[in-house]
Amino acid sequence: MITCMEKRERDMSTSSNPNNIVFVDGCRIPFQKPATGYRHFKVQDLARFAIRGLLDRTRIHPDEVDHVIFGSVTPTFSDDNPARTAALGAGLPATVQAHTVTMSCLSSNQAITSGIEKIMTGQAEVVIAGGADISSGAIQRFLRYEQKSKETTGPTGKSRGWMSQIRSFRPSDLLPNTETGHPPAVAPGISVASDTERADRIASLFGVSREIQDAYTVRSRQSAIKAENSPELNDERIPVAGPPDFTPVTSDNGCYEDSTPEKLAKHKPIHNPHHSTVTKGNSAITTDGASAVLIMTRSKADELGFAPQVELKSYVYTAASVTREQKQDSTEHAVSRDDSVPEARPGQYPGAALAIPKLLDQNRITLSDIDVFEIHEASAAEILGLLSALSDDEFANKQLGKKEAIGSIPMKKLNPSGGTLAIGHPPSATGTRLVTTAAHRLSREKGKLALIASGTADGMGHAMLLEKIIPNQ
Repeated sequence: MITCMEKRERDMSTSSNPNNIVFVDGCRIPFQKPATGYRHFKVQDLARFAIRGLLDRTRIHPDEVDHVIFGSVTPTFSDDNPARTAALGAGLPATVQAHTVTMSCLSSNQAITSGIEKIMTGQAEVVIAGGADISSGAIQRFLRYEQKSKETTGPTGKSRGWMSQIRSFRPSDLLPNTETGHPPAVAPGISVASDTERADRIASLFGVSREIQDAYTVRSRQSAIKAENSPELNDERIPVAGPPDFTPVTSDNGCYEDSTPEKLAKHKPIHNPHHSTVTKGNSAITTDGASAVLIMTRSKADELGFAPQVELKSYVYTAASVTREQKQDSTEHAVSRDDSVPEARPGQYPGAALAIPKLLDQNRITLSDIDVFEIHEASAAEILGLLSALSDDEFANKQLGKKEAIGSIPMKKLNPSGGTLAIGHPPSATGTRLVTTAAHRLSREKGKLALIASGTADGMGHAMLLEKIIPNQ
């Protein structure tokens, strides 16, 4: 059942319906800190690795794929449609259509739901969806010298001479080539507030202390360390090797070193030292990475001989108004030393806090019906604020129009192998990572329903419901 197409709901209400959209399998490459394992690659390379890995893992014939949809947030500079380049590089036929989407941290979520809609409207039968991001080397491509060197070429593209370029060089040419003069960054343009400023507001709004944030971060990272040494990651992660030395990248290299309360306590608040509780230690880092999933109808999976893992049962998107706020001095924070916390607006809540209740309502279920939760952890404040919002009567009344709170998510069901705080966050790849992880968890834990959810700093949220497919059902 795809909630955006109500006329299909009755036809897709059971897992045995041949028109149901199913997840066959998914994979991701190891997530890497910028300028480390993938410093020699471009975003289309990472996407290609994920697509090729998915083809190898599922053994689907390339001719069976109809469309590739990939999300990407970071600028590509050299390619205006990296999904197409990656698809061809991975060995798919030139007849396979491909396009790139961007929706901030929901980019691969949008890729997979766009694939669902293509299948449901008869435009495709088999879709590969995913996302890839790489920030390594992005700043260098913004240097003024690069632009200046282009200006010293003639109309035919040939250089006017090395001496001309050398004489024209100035130290300021090493500064970023942007209107503001600041290094480029991936950030929403609607609100002046940054991700960490917004996280601080959420922490203040729900009374989430620094100690609680650090404790949750320790939980996420210790869980990831434990999972790193277990075989379960082989269900979703594939190694990568490439030029110049073809040294395999086999593991994530995120924030594992800051995995004890003592180490996290050493981090200083990012903003106002008197009130800020969000630090670099209890926030997710933006990493390089890619992920991909293979989706199709149940009948197509049967035709091709696949045993799909889950049905992509339902999904929703939400958006809340985000008011542009006055730019603050860098020494101040959203919660000033003397001012009280202003009344919260919907855009100040975690985006998933609106999406999850909507998903539950449309499927007439409650949180207690869910066996597996995989939720994006942009920061400890964000995820803890989400948990608080769902269990808060006032939030339910004022923001959702409900009399009682949505309920509580048991911690044992939430991100038990670590989340974004530990693994890292390629903005365009996290969504399909969540789907893949949740699907494999349903198999391992013998659950029936899984819920994945994400939010963005610009007020948008997404949630999706997955249902385990029982063989011969």
